[in-house]
Amino acid sequence: MKRAKTRPCPSCGDGLRRGVQNETLTYRGQSLTYQQPGWYCGACGDGILEGADNEVHDAALHELMARVKGSPISPLM
Repeated sequence: MKRAKTRPCPSCGDGLRRGVQNETLTYRGQSLTYQQPGWYCGACGDGILEGADNEVHDAALHELMARVKGSPISPLM
């Protein structure tokens, strides 16, 4: 089963497209920029994450938290 190439944006009604955007997380004064896959709207900038998209976000957050805490082992390793 193929995934839809577009879907309606819940914010503005335009079309969401599958893509990757740079996102930046900040935790205790330190930041990490990573590539976040998801569905993004070119008109209003809104986006939706689903399934594995959320796993990418969670991994980036845990990586940043480990860096801040000085963990010797990266969660991404």
